[in-house]
Amino acid sequence: MVVKAKVGRRRYVAFEVLAGSGEVTRGRLVKAIGARADETGQKNLPEVILIENGRGIVRTNQRSLRETTDMLNSFKGDPSGIRLRTLQTSGTIKTLKEKLFARTRIKQ
Repeated sequence: MVVKAKVGRRRYVAFEVLAGSGEVTRGRLVKAIGARADETGQKNLPEVILIENGRGIVRTNQRSLRETTDMLNSFKGDPSGIRLRTLQTSGTIKTLKEKLFARTRIKQ
């Protein structure tokens, strides 16, 4: 038996915080995700991996990918005040970081 068959494949979803959300911290987002999951009955909660400069990454499994992206995109005009938009999905954090969190270098 392959390990992935037991654990499942992980997927990483990148998102951006839209204007009007104020300061979105990891703790604030975790609370909002938990509250939304209680409302919708979602059992597999995504885990917040990174929030930096108005963008972030959450981890989920392949089976819950659609639910997770729908949940993140539904954060618009809700009581938490957080507004998000998903950007990209990947099988590795490295790919998302390279594409979306690349730091610009100044040539001298």
